[in-house]
Amino acid sequence: FFQLFEKYNGPKSGHLKLKHPGQLQEVLDIARTLLKELDDKGINRFPNSSETRGKLDQLKQVLELYGHFSGINRKIQLKYLP
Repeated sequence: FFQLFEKYNGPKSGHLKLKHPGQLQEVLDIARTLLKELDDKGINRFPNSSETRGKLDQLKQVLELYGHFSGINRKIQLKYLP
């Protein structure tokens, strides 16, 4: 997620708003990768991993809804917390 901030100039403003299908696909890919890593390495190895897993799973489910990215209801806003 930090790389997304760097890529889309988010650290300067402290927040990031992603609306384009390619950007949303990047976030979905990151969520899938992180969920796979949590499953592979064991959910109990990381602090707050069950809460993190729940949030990532929710993010993944919402982005996968309807099978495509379109419409005004599709955007992601992230806030930078260093």
